[in-house]
Amino acid sequence: MSREISSISRVGTTEPFELQVARGQVGWHYPLFKFGNNSAVGNSLETIWSEGGLYSYLTSATVLKVSSSSTDDASAGTGARTVQLYGLDGDYNEINEIVTLNGQTAVNTTQSFLRINRLIVRSAGSGGVNAGVIYAGTGTVTTGVPANVYASINGVTGSTVTFQKLAKGSATTKARHAEVVAMNSAHSNVSASLNDFYAADYVDKLDELKTNIDERGILAKNAAYALGRKTDSIIIDIITAATSIAANVSFGGTASATGMTLIKAQNMQTVFGNNDVPDDNQRYWALGPTQYGELLAVDQFANQDYVGPADLPFLSGEQTAKRWMGFLIFTHSGLTKTGNDRKTLAWHKSSCGLGVGTDVRTELNYIPEKVAHLVTSMLSMGSVLIDGDGARVQLCTE
Repeated sequence: MSREISSISRVGTTEPFELQVARGQVGWHYPLFKFGNNSAVGNSLETIWSEGGLYSYLTSATVLKVSSSSTDDASAGTGARTVQLYGLDGDYNEINEIVTLNGQTAVNTTQSFLRINRLIVRSAGSGGVNAGVIYAGTGTVTTGVPANVYASINGVTGSTVTFQKLAKGSATTKARHAEVVAMNSAHSNVSASLNDFYAADYVDKLDELKTNIDERGILAKNAAYALGRKTDSIIIDIITAATSIAANVSFGGTASATGMTLIKAQNMQTVFGNNDVPDDNQRYWALGPTQYGELLAVDQFANQDYVGPADLPFLSGEQTAKRWMGFLIFTHSGLTKTGNDRKTLAWHKSSCGLGVGTDVRTELNYIPEKVAHLVTSMLSMGSVLIDGDGARVQLCTE
């Protein structure tokens, strides 16, 4: 018979109760390792989970619909065949359930979930992994995507990642007792290939004895920074392929100077508005340092009467980012320059997809043949432009 070992924190001493749980010394308690990923956090509060934005919790125990964005995730498909859900029932008891997938057609769970803590693939076909994004949610399921998502398994399949592209829908009226008119929104997919990148360096063992600095730590940071720049480069290369706007663009009958000007900002705001790009604090505009400096000569940008403290997202000393004309405008030194034209990039967060096979990881290994430690950082990712209407390249001569 098992014996419950109570935490000493229960009797007034200072050792944390959570520490006792982590050690397995408190009966009927155990630690749960919960993790998530959000590859595109903006400047507003978001939950760390793959769908982005703030997570909405179920308010009552509910039967969930399990589906995939790919028809290959099915009982006889090449992708995922079964998945297992872990969560809590209406009385907060732990429950789990295995569901056999049916492609884009939703399969209902037999149990009702108040919380879903984890969703994993249990078996797969010849592909070895899920072919699409697998969802657990509620509401209407459209091409495998439920209206309300509570858990998902991303579509990274080892070498590619697939993103859904959904056309705009239109609301209609209906007569009493008549059938609603389906929007029949067009769907399509875009895919990005994942590429592997490495940043590595050796630290000679005897060299470490001749210095009073942590060379391994310095090289690890330097390698991580290199891969951070590579991440920026992957995204920049994709958005740079979007439609370009000439350096001397006109707005309101007036041609702009070739540098960064008020006219360019007014025109970009109009382009995004005409393209129905959401104005939801997720529009961004990356400028080179020269272009940002030119904007500081524009009164409407530089004067606090126009851009007050509420439009400065980083109040701890960072002065090279402002929210203006519906865009979060910031500087980046890695933007492409062709001839005399700097390619500044404006985009909406949802217009570009970034697939992460693995985020930046760093390893330290001793290599006897080299009598040195090898510091290696690595990542695997790829990017693709999902919707060209939500991205533009503004040329600026410098």
